[in-house]
Amino acid sequence: MTAQSLASSEARSVSQSVAGIGSGGGGPVVPTIEFVAQAAAAGPNGGTTPAIDATTATLAVVVISYYGTSNPTVSDSEGNIWTPLVPGEYSAARCRMYYCYLSGKSATHTFTAGEVPSLCAMRVLLFKNALGDGFDIQEHGEGGSLTTLASGLLTPAVPKSLFVSALCNFTETIEPTYPVEFIGLWTAYSPGNYLALGMAYKIATDGAAINPSWAWTSGNNAAAVGAVFKPQS
Repeated sequence: MTAQSLASSEARSVSQSVAGIGSGGGGPVVPTIEFVAQAAAAGPNGGTTPAIDATTATLAVVVISYYGTSNPTVSDSEGNIWTPLVPGEYSAARCRMYYCYLSGKSATHTFTAGEVPSLCAMRVLLFKNALGDGFDIQEHGEGGSLTTLASGLLTPAVPKSLFVSALCNFTETIEPTYPVEFIGLWTAYSPGNYLALGMAYKIATDGAAINPSWAWTSGNNAAAVGAVFKPQS
């Protein structure tokens, strides 16, 4: 199966940006975070995404669902440095988020899950107008035999932040219900190849706290993660 075929559900829209709001009195317009591109890869031992154009992106967010106890690593074709966040873990269902403020980028940028345990699914989302060093907060949640799971309450430090949430619900093959007002993408479970992975994002228009909640049909062990990233100011 090719990596391209793993993008089984395209984003409900390709952008959720809103017009920037001036600071008043003729001040400068604050750029709003915008979605740029996405790619996916998966396999029994990880994989590499197809090439995507990252030339306008400032932030890359990767999530990997995986089976086992060894944490996978993320690398990319331009040699950027990645920061891992705390994983969600329940039994063998695991989910971890990574992020990078892109100093190196190209029109044929690829992303790789390496040193991986088995059954990895990976997705990367690219955004522009994110603040450099603008990581804000993270949360995670997990449990057994579930049909719903929230990734944890996220209270942003500033308005118009980017919320990202992800779910590993183990052997699920039916696309889940995404968190309310989030744009979602889905990789279904493939027996013997990789676990299920849902990833979703929302570019907020205010500073309200959000607890992204997922729902699906069959009881499964599951883990979820969530994070907030600040816009340029």
